[in-house]
Amino acid sequence: MEHVETLSVLQEIANLAHEGLLLYNLKENRVSYANRAASELTGLMENASPKEVFSLLSKLTQPEREHLKSYWTEILENSTAHVQIRFPGSREQELYVSCRGYFLAEAGVVAVIIRDITEAYQHKEYLLKYTMKKNNLLDTLVHHISGALNLMQHLSAEAEKHIGGHSDHNLRTYLSLVQENSRHCLRIIEALNKEEYREAPHIAPRKNRLDIVKQVGNIADELKQSYISRPISFRAAARSIIVSTDEVKLLLIVNNLTSNAIKYSHESDPIIITIDEQETDVVIGVTDQGIGIPNPLKDSIFQRQQGHGRIGLQGEQSFGLGLYISKTLTDLLGGRIWFESEEGKGSSFYLSIPKE
Repeated sequence: MEHVETLSVLQEIANLAHEGLLLYNLKENRVSYANRAASELTGLMENASPKEVFSLLSKLTQPEREHLKSYWTEILENSTAHVQIRFPGSREQELYVSCRGYFLAEAGVVAVIIRDITEAYQHKEYLLKYTMKKNNLLDTLVHHISGALNLMQHLSAEAEKHIGGHSDHNLRTYLSLVQENSRHCLRIIEALNKEEYREAPHIAPRKNRLDIVKQVGNIADELKQSYISRPISFRAAARSIIVSTDEVKLLLIVNNLTSNAIKYSHESDPIIITIDEQETDVVIGVTDQGIGIPNPLKDSIFQRQQGHGRIGLQGEQSFGLGLYISKTLTDLLGGRIWFESEEGKGSSFYLSIPKE
């Protein structure tokens, strides 16, 4: 009797709430209750049969169904679990829902609170895409402006060597101003880069489910638009690979690796970005045919370089932070990062992260 009263209270609350509530009776093997919000989100009504539930789940992709299966097991074992599910469709019709389940063992009922998070998810995707655009724009500016400023410093220093006599006093002054302003601009770029990455390793990861092929593919597309004359290619083992990770940290690592590939290779050298799927992990690779890594540097490549990183081929500043932060973020994500490189022939960096 107490269980019946408890479920009645839950139903009364659900009727007043905007979130969906489904009650699934394990003994009767049916949906024993669905409020209006739950029915609108799922299409399931009260007394829905297992066949109707299966029909709904058949709309999911295979990885989503497997994920939902593990979620159901977790509820029964731990009495509670949380999952985010994507129902596929066109860009405008995709539905993202958050489900938090509770197993009421004595009543033999699983209660699932359902919330539509489509708008929040799409907003987050927009912010991620905006962040990637900003990162690529910053890298492009650093790549071109640093090179130009370093060349300006070099040329003004060379010109100063050929100045002689008192009549060239004003010209010497002007050249000194050019050099000083170039150094000032380079210091600004250095400060921007350091600030960009300074806090990232100290923020705890926040996992969300994402399509890693889609997100890394966006980075590849942005690079192709930013570096039109450079051959950049992207290959993935599948059209869609779902992982559960901190997408901001993951994409920052990938951005660092692609930025280095551009910095340490010539404009005509190809850059290849790959995604390979293994049983429990996904491996992202970034390969270039640039200058490679000298043997003396290989053992310390992921250590903080205290502002003494290698200068890029176009004179870009390097602050010794990118790979150090990439390694730190990889550890936070429970992954692994490594490389293969031969001096004068290029480098391949690999990032492996768990799917869950």
